[in-house]
Amino acid sequence: MTRESDIKKVLAPLARRRADLFYKRRRFFLTPIRHVIRAVVIRPSYWGPGPFYVHWGVALTFEPTAPLGWPLLPEVSRGAGWDVSAPGIAERVWDLMEAEALPPLDRIGSLDELDRFLEGRPQPTYGWQRYSGASFLLAVARGNFGFCDEYLDGPFGYRTGYAAEKQRAETLAPLISARDRAGIARLLHEWEAFRIKALKLEKYWEPTPFPVESEV
Repeated sequence: MTRESDIKKVLAPLARRRADLFYKRRRFFLTPIRHVIRAVVIRPSYWGPGPFYVHWGVALTFEPTAPLGWPLLPEVSRGAGWDVSAPGIAERVWDLMEAEALPPLDRIGSLDELDRFLEGRPQPTYGWQRYSGASFLLAVARGNFGFCDEYLDGPFGYRTGYAAEKQRAETLAPLISARDRAGIARLLHEWEAFRIKALKLEKYWEPTPFPVESEV
């Protein structure tokens, strides 16, 4: 297994190349962090020493869980994995980040931009399928009540999801039914503050209103 200390030693200095990047636990986070957490993820191999993979991922700040078990977007590393001890590996990773990972992440700074990105993809993105819990939370935060009703009432909604997704949906359901934008916003802000604190990202977080708080 690739050691986190080796990854940090070799790759963490890359974060100094952009003022809006910082490195934390195998992830290059983009700032500012508002409602979307964006990062390039260095995923070590668990089957041997050396190899690692490069992904980029997006998560919601207001998913009420502490772990950052976000949906990972496409793997961008090449071959069977890279060796952290290989000569010039930091430059190779940076070139890959600049070419394939950072450009799309730069375009996903807000919830509306994330929604447009997902809508524009030809295939469903892992973790962001139409009836996933993440897609539901995104719709809630954007005030897309039509989709929320479909998720809560339809055969492919929260009843087929994980226990945490069901609990989340059942908590939000009465507020959505009542179209209680203020109540929804209070709950999302509470969840967001919890997760940001749990992830120790307060330094980089800019609390902002949710789109649902704006009457349409």
